[in-house]
Amino acid sequence: MVRYDRRGHRRLLGNGHRAASVYNNLGELAAAEDDLERVRALFDHAARIFANGLGAEHPNVAYPLQGLGLALVDAGRAGEALPILERALAIRVKSKTAPMLVAETEVTRARAVSILAILGGARAATVAPWRVTQ
Repeated sequence: MVRYDRRGHRRLLGNGHRAASVYNNLGELAAAEDDLERVRALFDHAARIFANGLGAEHPNVAYPLQGLGLALVDAGRAGEALPILERALAIRVKSKTAPMLVAETEVTRARAVSILAILGGARAATVAPWRVTQ
């Protein structure tokens, strides 16, 4: 199990984008352990550090958003994941990120939409297909 002590990590890493990368990687480890509470805390922290240091629309912000969205989909929380994945996708498309990374987020978003469609009802009806507008 990965031990997570935000204060201890801050003392060692500071709050720069290198620290954000470490928090993102720790989020991946927590996701592998199915610890959604830690996943959310780590990816949220990584996204905040990236956004504060590089700007909210910087492509690095999409990495922890993608990780959190994927973890939420895997945990059966597609409704929570969808807006996070849409934000990650918008950042990746706008910043002309590598097509492979855009596709990764599109596939994860499609999984969330499919789960919501299977659940049916009003929630699925409110999910529009992704459209790139530039």
